Amino acid sequence: MKKLTAFLVPASMLLLCAGLIFASPASFAQQTAKAAKGIVIPKKVNKILTASCLPCHSDAGRAKRALNLSQWNTYDPATQLQKVNNIGNEVSRGKMPPPMFVENNPKQALTAKQKALIAKWIKSSASAKE
Repeated sequence: MKKLTAFLVPASMLLLCAGLIFASPASFAQQTAKAAKGIVIPKKVNKILTASCLPCHSDAGRAKRALNLSQWNTYDPATQLQKVNNIGNEVSRGKMPPPMFVENNPKQALTAKQKALIAKWIKSSASAKE
């Protein structure tokens, strides 16, 4: 019995951690839709961020230190506003998604329409906080 317990507990923890690491983009969509405070990411913008930003800017991504969309609802409203402004600056300057990333993942490049939608969201977020 002790051997079984000694095996099952670590195995359960490993599965739980793997589930958290490999959370699906759908869970990001559900999480942002349930935002109780702060800046809410609209569905259309959420779809863009999920496709073009989440691969790097999530718990499982490499660029999570700068922006972790998996943790969006844990940011306080002031931090969210700062992150939104940073997103706008990087997208408008053509820095995000990075050109090297887009070169390797052309389907994740932002269209002019998507950039305009992000800019509109950023503008409405900034004016809502003033």
